[in-house]
Amino acid sequence: MLLLWFVVSSRVASMVKSNITNQMIDVVESRAAIINDYVASAEEYLTAFSLGSEVQELLAHPEDMGQRQKGQKYTEEFAAVKGVFEGLYIGTPDTYILTHTSQGAIGMTTREGESLQVFRDTILAEPKLTNLGIMKSPGTGSMILSMYCPVFEGNRCIGYVGAGVYASRLMDALLDLEIEGLPNSEYVFLNAETGMYLYHENEELMNTEMTDEGYLEILKKVKSDGGTQAGTYSYQDEEGVNQLVVYKYLKDRDWVFMVRDNASEVYGEVVTVRITVGILCAVEAARVGDAGKGFSVVSDEVGNLASKSAEAAKSTGTLIGRSLQDVKTGTESTNLAISAVQVINDCIQSIKMLMDDITLASVQQSEMIVSVENRIKEVSRVIEANSDAAEESAAISNELSEQARTLNRLISQLRIK
Repeated sequence: MLLLWFVVSSRVASMVKSNITNQMIDVVESRAAIINDYVASAEEYLTAFSLGSEVQELLAHPEDMGQRQKGQKYTEEFAAVKGVFEGLYIGTPDTYILTHTSQGAIGMTTREGESLQVFRDTILAEPKLTNLGIMKSPGTGSMILSMYCPVFEGNRCIGYVGAGVYASRLMDALLDLEIEGLPNSEYVFLNAETGMYLYHENEELMNTEMTDEGYLEILKKVKSDGGTQAGTYSYQDEEGVNQLVVYKYLKDRDWVFMVRDNASEVYGEVVTVRITVGILCAVEAARVGDAGKGFSVVSDEVGNLASKSAEAAKSTGTLIGRSLQDVKTGTESTNLAISAVQVINDCIQSIKMLMDDITLASVQQSEMIVSVENRIKEVSRVIEANSDAAEESAAISNELSEQARTLNRLISQLRIK
């Protein structure tokens, strides 16, 4: 009977352990998908904002107060429509803020000296969006995703747009999705390149360098193999507690999302299973009867345990399915919003082209009117000259007529004599 207990308990314990681990992996996969979708949507919004003609024209003529007013209106309206921005603004290459959803920030210069030079050499060096990850907003104290998108004219950077995207809403939503049976699990976001905390429930650790040995080993692993599938890692922390970590590498962002919990809590159910099987075997050993009946009872209990595990897995699958459906719905909504922004931008560009054509036609018409006025003046001068000549001709004609009459009288007198 002892051999029976060992075989059955080992097999069932292995099944339960595998089920719990798979549950954690599914949770990490689904949450990583939600996070990636949210961040990608925010990045697409900021990119769409940077393509607006108001941004281009303002950065081309930053001293033009009319362009500043248009840019400020565009900034406020864009932020109001999207609803995800804690702050949205337009700045010059010197980090002078031209527009901002917070009026008090307009006119500020955010960087100087070495900090400004580093900003230019990194974020403004090429036309691509930079996401600095999650941090605390210096203005409001809210948790935000800090993003920058430079604006280029040819090969020259003429400025940039920046945004603080609400991250606290996202993280609060994720933390509300508690893993069943693991209420003390810890969520962590790390920058794989720098080892800095992008997110930690202890806000004092935000944007600080991570020193946990287990996390460091995971970062080495993901950087060496570059795999994007969720994985597990077990280790003993500085206090001698065995920890289990499930992690997911977001390669495109160079971020690592992790869920960690005490291994004894994670696999606590395994101990319960072993004890339960042990009790069943002890009871059967004390019973008098056919050995086959003992096997039958144990098999039934094992079946019940397996059934419970299957139900738990099914429940987890349903939760993950809902999460993934939410991700899909969010993606579709985002795509529709982006398409609408693109259509609006195309309309704006078409209207701008029509206005340019009208302006050009107006200039040409003005030039034609001036030319006609000049021609009329020339005709007037010719008419005036002709009038003077006509008057002079008339005077000469009158004088000649008078002379002719005088000559006729003289001729008549000569004939009479």
